Amino acid sequence: MNESLAFAIKTGIGSGIITAVIIWVVRLFYIKIASPRIEQYFYNGVLLDGTWNGVVQEKRQMTDGREMTQARSLTINLNQRGSKVKGAFYARTETKKNENGIEKEKKEYSNQYKLEGSVIDNYLVLNYRALSRNRTGLGSLVLQITHGGTRLNGGISYVGEGGEFVSTIQRVEFIRSI
Repeated sequence: MNESLAFAIKTGIGSGIITAVIIWVVRLFYIKIASPRIEQYFYNGVLLDGTWNGVVQEKRQMTDGREMTQARSLTINLNQRGSKVKGAFYARTETKKNENGIEKEKKEYSNQYKLEGSVIDNYLVLNYRALSRNRTGLGSLVLQITHGGTRLNGGISYVGEGGEFVSTIQRVEFIRSI
């Protein structure tokens, strides 16, 4: 009787493990393959896959009378599944400080971010955070889809690497790359 009990226990454990693996594989198949395809099939909105580029120029007068010019080159690479959007965000900033028309100081900064968001009523809402764990920085973009789906207009609120305060870029325009 001990041998039949041991056999029953081993069989029960083995079949439980096999069943758990089968359920896990079916669940993974549904989440990774079936669900995104079903969502993409039924999604009727604009498709935003691809690369989007934007440039933001800002001029500021500093307290000491010098003028500071900041040029930001922004690139978004989007991958869309239905209304959900994921991708990467690249930001490169070049800062020039001028005194009496002469460039005194120049700094360049760049970072890469991971994007996640969704398309809601012709608006693209994205949150981003630094891609590398060695860097900081996070923010949100709210962009309106305009010009027949070829431009994204809106603003960005972010916390820079210093993490000291929240900054906002009120007017930014991204143009779809061809």
